[in-house]
Amino acid sequence: MPLVRQHFARSPISNPPVQLVVAQVQFQPLLGLADPTGVAPFQDAIRERFPRLSRMTSLEVSVGPEGVQARPSPGAGWALEDKDGEHRVLLDTNSISLETRKYGAYENMREAFISVLKDFVRTVNPGERTRLGLRYVNHLVFDDATSPTEWRKFIRPELLGLVAVPDVADDSHVMHSIAETRLAYDNSQLVARYGYLRAGAGLDGSKVDRPFFMIDVDHFDVRPTPSVDPEGIATELDEFHADIYGIFRWALTPETETRLGIVGGPA
Repeated sequence: MPLVRQHFARSPISNPPVQLVVAQVQFQPLLGLADPTGVAPFQDAIRERFPRLSRMTSLEVSVGPEGVQARPSPGAGWALEDKDGEHRVLLDTNSISLETRKYGAYENMREAFISVLKDFVRTVNPGERTRLGLRYVNHLVFDDATSPTEWRKFIRPELLGLVAVPDVADDSHVMHSIAETRLAYDNSQLVARYGYLRAGAGLDGSKVDRPFFMIDVDHFDVRPTPSVDPEGIATELDEFHADIYGIFRWALTPETETRLGIVGGPA
């Protein structure tokens, strides 16, 4: 059962505004994964595809008077990167993720993640699954959208908050306008963060050198599941992706769809 009522026919985008995609499975803590010997069998299984190994760092993100601030902090996990630097497998004592900042197509991302999960289950046998999530971070950037007023023709007014109309403040006084909406039902939850930001850091820690509009959607299931089942996870990810894509498409005006080369309306 989808969380988002309106779904859209998929349309290829020549230059997608996707900044980051993360698929993640969490499980009961396995302390052995903090030790190199505990990770070695899994590394051997995926080393041909992900040959670069390093210690993982995480980002602490905060929103304050100066906008979004992202600071690195040391982590206790591992990062395994492919030869082209397009995908990274992130592993710590209670989660495994696949992330990319060079997004092509959802199907390729899902295939890569499920392949990694199969090797992880075979070599580590993580046991109970505690969370499954899929997150998309989009940064829309247009040369002629450098102020809240100019963004009104690109984003639905429901997502612009107080800057949707000029009655509250002059554009020069707006530092950022960020909101969050959470949807939930028995099977999963969806958190959407969205808003106008001046040049600086996005919520994913990336840097943007001019004003942009962020659409950050995280769909997840926190029901305990007896095991990590890659095939079942693939089905859930398809459902998550349909909802995330529905939110993204609904947020755009016809002008933005034209600029991104999107065709087709609601399915």
